[in-house]
Amino acid sequence: MAIDALKVESSISTPSSIVAGTPFTITTILTNVHDDTIEVLEYCYYFPYQVQWIHENDYIKSYDKYKSLNILAKLFSKSPWRYATQPPGIPMSYLIQPQNGEILNEEIDSIHSVLSGEKAIYSFEAVVPKWLFITGSEIKFEGHIRYRYKQEIHTSQFKVCFTMRPPLISNIIGAIIGGMLGTTAQFLKEHETYNMFNLSFISASALSIILGIIIVVFSSRKTSDVQPILTIEDIWGGMLAGFFVGYLGHDFFGKIVNINI
Repeated sequence: MAIDALKVESSISTPSSIVAGTPFTITTILTNVHDDTIEVLEYCYYFPYQVQWIHENDYIKSYDKYKSLNILAKLFSKSPWRYATQPPGIPMSYLIQPQNGEILNEEIDSIHSVLSGEKAIYSFEAVVPKWLFITGSEIKFEGHIRYRYKQEIHTSQFKVCFTMRPPLISNIIGAIIGGMLGTTAQFLKEHETYNMFNLSFISASALSIILGIIIVVFSSRKTSDVQPILTIEDIWGGMLAGFFVGYLGHDFFGKIVNINI
């Protein structure tokens, strides 16, 4: 039988893509296509630097500590998963460590045994922690499964692929910044600097920010009934949309959402 005679499939917990800054679950399903039982010894994942895996035991400890805090302390405390994320680029390896600390293939205890034709499932959590300035992209990395078959050690390679996108709040922050910059540019064009920062400027900035946020939310609603003219994928797109609203005026907003203001 070939050295990689396993069928391995990896999937993520979200149906289409993961959102940066939000933990997600990676699930690996292996099917034993050998004609006899195998013993799974190790799952190993070689993460790129964008992705960090979450240590389950550290997460449980952090979560228990977080639950014991009062409401005010929770507001200023980091999320439990932030304390459990491992350093960037560190591979995730799951195996049963021998008590003497020496890893010898012949003596490693199996994680689980899988009969011929049956499946085994392993899941854990990971996260893309940096979310503000990130741009949507495809993330691919490799992994392997070590297993014992008829007293011989084999390795089966596999790949994990998923789409990553920034959170909506990142685009909204861009729209807020862009709205302020666009309004400032418009007022600098039409007013003297010393006479610019008045109530009219403040109200125009506020309206530009509100309309910019609405454009970001509107552009995120990609359905069969709603197909926005402008697609905003990251903070820079949100900043550009906000700037256009602030500089070109509210007619630009009307063209994007197809309403008259």
